[in-house]
Amino acid sequence: LYPAVSFEVDLSPHHRDLVAEPVDVALRLGTVRDAALIRRRVGWIEQGLFASAGYLERQGAPAHPSDLMEHDCLFVGGGKSSATWRFEREGSRAVSATVRGRFSVNNHGLMRTLAERDMGIAALAPSLCRESIGAGRLTPVLADWTVPRLAVYAVMTSRLQSAVVRAFVDFVAERFAAL
Repeated sequence: LYPAVSFEVDLSPHHRDLVAEPVDVALRLGTVRDAALIRRRVGWIEQGLFASAGYLERQGAPAHPSDLMEHDCLFVGGGKSSATWRFEREGSRAVSATVRGRFSVNNHGLMRTLAERDMGIAALAPSLCRESIGAGRLTPVLADWTVPRLAVYAVMTSRLQSAVVRAFVDFVAERFAAL
């Protein structure tokens, strides 16, 4: 739409200092805790649990979220060895499960690859797993339970943004709305 606009994309998992560094906008998943930053929710990422057939054959498939405590789980974590996942199901009250695992990673693509390689159960966006499911490398786990979706925010340092930044944020929001 705007061929004169250029991008420098940083996919690192570390939150850049938007005030001190020359960053126009950051996209962040989940809660944005810094009250000094301006944020606009641009979309949502649905999540589900996925594992390989090999892992499920070896460890068995969980029938209830509480069964996950007996499984290797893969999660985003910054060095943590456990996380708490929340689940909901029609007609049931919400359930939380503390999961553990040997792999805490900062990249969803790597998490998908680990799940494909029989390393555990991962909470991932179904859109990221579509090809893997079709090829038989991943299968949904606890499909009758929903995992809360993640909010996606465009984060900036000021409400006064250039036309380029406003157009980019609007573009991202339109693409998420079309998913």
